[in-house]
Amino acid sequence: MMHADFDPGLAAVIGLVREIHGPIEDAITKGGPVSSFDAAALAGAVGALLDAIDARTTPAPALALKAVS
Repeated sequence: MMHADFDPGLAAVIGLVREIHGPIEDAITKGGPVSSFDAAALAGAVGALLDAIDARTTPAPALALKAVS
């Protein structure tokens, strides 16, 4: 099993996604409605998570330009 070592910024974003996901998962499990606010909050949190991952995995612009030339 692989273990990931997250920096504090990424760990905070993951915590936010988990926090926002909780009420939505409960509503789905119990058959209740999911509000449009909760869905929008989760979409925003997932977007922030993907941005945080991209910021840590994509090469710096200078390195990317050097690789192309």
